[in-house]
Amino acid sequence: MKAVAAKKGLKANKLANGIVDDGLGALDWTSVVHKKGENSIAHVMDHSGPSLLKPNKKVHTIFKKHPIRTTNKAWKKQSMIPPSDGVYIIPMKGAGTLGENAVKIVVVPGTNKLVTAFPIFL
Repeated sequence: MKAVAAKKGLKANKLANGIVDDGLGALDWTSVVHKKGENSIAHVMDHSGPSLLKPNKKVHTIFKKHPIRTTNKAWKKQSMIPPSDGVYIIPMKGAGTLGENAVKIVVVPGTNKLVTAFPIFL
């Protein structure tokens, strides 16, 4: 089943088990449900820019390119030894609109269950 990503017409394959895989890596994007009832897809997509549906919500950083694609690309670069806290800082040139040069990916420790991801400065 294909799910069309919300920005720039990029496509992601949404598999039955909730893993979104755009060919660049795989994370479990739907197992974690946030306080407001959204899954990690919706949560990370908030970092694609200001939302007309949430005009008062401040976005602390914005991905320069498609958030799902960028996050999956960064995940593919992550180290083989997972950090005990589930926080990955992955260098990536041009990650954010303000020149952020890395992507911070937070997963449930010891898993691939995505909590959040956003561009940061190293």
